[in-house]
Amino acid sequence: MESTMKRGGFTFRTAAVFFVLSAFVDVIFIDSRIPLLGNIYGGVVAVTYHLIYAVLFLMLGVGLWNAKPWGYTALLVTTLVYTVDAVQAFFSRGAVEADLIKQLSEHEEIFRQAGVDKEYFLNVFTNNFHNMMTVVPFLVLACWWGFVWYAYIRRDYFQAVKK
Repeated sequence: MESTMKRGGFTFRTAAVFFVLSAFVDVIFIDSRIPLLGNIYGGVVAVTYHLIYAVLFLMLGVGLWNAKPWGYTALLVTTLVYTVDAVQAFFSRGAVEADLIKQLSEHEEIFRQAGVDKEYFLNVFTNNFHNMMTVVPFLVLACWWGFVWYAYIRRDYFQAVKK
């Protein structure tokens, strides 16, 4: 039995499923606060941000699943948007850290009930958070750009089928 799926089809369709799921996650958490340009935003700014990503991820998922010629362009556009956002988020990590510490500090009763020294916990959290926010964004970006490179190698997947 010969497969009719284009070469790379399994990879692109698997990615498509995850991008569509990412779109739904952005919709589910549409009012979640976001780091943007050194500040933490909620409200209309956060809703707009999540809607933009939901549309980008949904469009990308459809383009990858259906092997549409514009799917490759959607991948490039989404990757560029994500890259700019990841870089600005990297420089906003101080705001994110301060916001998380503020939120944790507001729950003193949890620390007291658990018998945990709040200052020690926040110090450990801050050090680990800083390390994580320094390495993880670059690993995620490397994966994104690796996928773009794979798509470039398999760009014939996106060519329209001639009948």
